[in-house]
Amino acid sequence: MNTKGNENTLSKFIYIVTSVSIAVMGLFMLSFMAFQLTKTIDQIEVNHIDNNKAFIESVIISFLDVREAALEDVASQSIVIKSTLHPENTHQLIKEYLDGLTLLSKDYNMSLYDMNGQVIYKESNISELSDSDNSWIEKLVSGELTHYITIHENKVYWWFIAVPVIHNGSTYGILTAEIPVTDIFASTEIKNMPKI
Repeated sequence: MNTKGNENTLSKFIYIVTSVSIAVMGLFMLSFMAFQLTKTIDQIEVNHIDNNKAFIESVIISFLDVREAALEDVASQSIVIKSTLHPENTHQLIKEYLDGLTLLSKDYNMSLYDMNGQVIYKESNISELSDSDNSWIEKLVSGELTHYITIHENKVYWWFIAVPVIHNGSTYGILTAEIPVTDIFASTEIKNMPKI
C-alpha cells in the first residue's frame, strides 16, 4: 500500500505541476497575445493618423495650387499688366477691375504692387506687406521664385499668396491675394474626410 500511496502522491504532484505549468503557459500566451494585439492596434492607429495627415496635406496643397493658378491667371490679364507699366494712368481701371473680381467665385482681398513692393492698388482692408524679411519680393521679381505663399494674421489667419505680373518675360509687379485659412474647411475633400 505504501507503494500505491507514493504513486498516488507522485501522480497528484505531476498532475498539479502539469496543471500549474499549463496555466502559467496559458497566462503567458494570453499576455503575449494581448501585448501583440495592443501593439498592432497602436500601429493601425498610427497608420490611420499618418494617412489622414497625408490626406490633409494633399488637400491643402491642392487648395493652394488652385488658388495660385487662378491668381496667376488674373496677373496675366492685360489690365493688370498695363497697371504695373503705367500705374498713374490706370488707377481707376485697376480699382474697378480688382474690386469686382472674384477668385473661384470668392471675393478675396487682392492688391497690386510694383516690382519694388510699392502699392499700385490695395483694398482698404488688406494687410500691408509687413514681413520683416521681404526678400521674397526680390525673388519674385528676379524669377528665383514663381510664387510666394505664407500665413499672416490680421485678426484672423490668412493664406497670403503672391505671384509675379509678367510681360514679355520681365516681371513688372506683384499681385497678391489674402484667403481666409478657414476657407479650406469649405472644400468638399475636407467635408468628406473620414473622422479620426
